[in-house]
Amino acid sequence: MAELCFDCLNETMGGKEDRRKYVYSDYLDLCEGCGQYKKVVLCKRGFLYYIRKFRIIIYPLMLICFPLILIYSLCVRLYCVIKFKKYKKHK
Repeated sequence: MAELCFDCLNETMGGKEDRRKYVYSDYLDLCEGCGQYKKVVLCKRGFLYYIRKFRIIIYPLMLICFPLILIYSLCVRLYCVIKFKKYKKHK
């Protein structure tokens, strides 16, 4: 992957991108587009970065939903075992 600063990357992509969408290097590096020492773009941020601001809502929902899903799955398994035993007796 070419090491480009944000300005050169934006020119090559041909659009107005948001600076927060990308991860930058910690130190100055040589940009292959303009030849200057700048912080270069390493990669694009993932989906989880944007969900982070909603963690106040998501974490309590996870705490509520996880036990309910666990109870539901245990009930379904118990139901399947009971049905299997009844089916086995009739054969």
